[in-house]
Amino acid sequence: MTAYREDDLLQMVRTAFSGVIAQGAANFSDDAAILPPCRGDAQRVVTTDAVREGMDFDLAIAPVYFAGWRAIQQNLSDLAAMGAMPLGLVWTLGIPPAWLDDDAALLRQFLDGAADHCRAESMPLFGGDLEACQGPMGCSITAFGDVAGDPLHRSGARPGDAIWLSGPAGASAAG
Repeated sequence: MTAYREDDLLQMVRTAFSGVIAQGAANFSDDAAILPPCRGDAQRVVTTDAVREGMDFDLAIAPVYFAGWRAIQQNLSDLAAMGAMPLGLVWTLGIPPAWLDDDAALLRQFLDGAADHCRAESMPLFGGDLEACQGPMGCSITAFGDVAGDPLHRSGARPGDAIWLSGPAGASAAG
């Protein structure tokens, strides 16, 4: 296993997220970021979700790239459910030693999947935290979005309303 310093890992994130690092992130030089103000009558919506290797994704079933993609998607889905347009995210990555083997191949693939999805949705990364862990890889994301007017709530659903799915029903069970 190659030893990586935090600066090395941050550089991997900067490289993967090139073009989708939020201006308020100051290129991850601080431990906090500045969110832009809401526009007009918009309200800020916040959601958080996590993925964990062995629970939410299995490397024997799908490439780790898709785990990174999924980590972003489940937060985008939560924002969309309230009618919010994505603004950005912060995250915590728990990185086990095996993810740093082979020039950090697993970590780089996860970052690429997450970054590609962020680019596709114009959802920049504001920052977060990186930590070494001894258990399975884990990623917790807190995503922010703005909704013009009032957010949609589940309690507002009425008979006859349409139900929208962002993919095949049950597909998330496959990780």
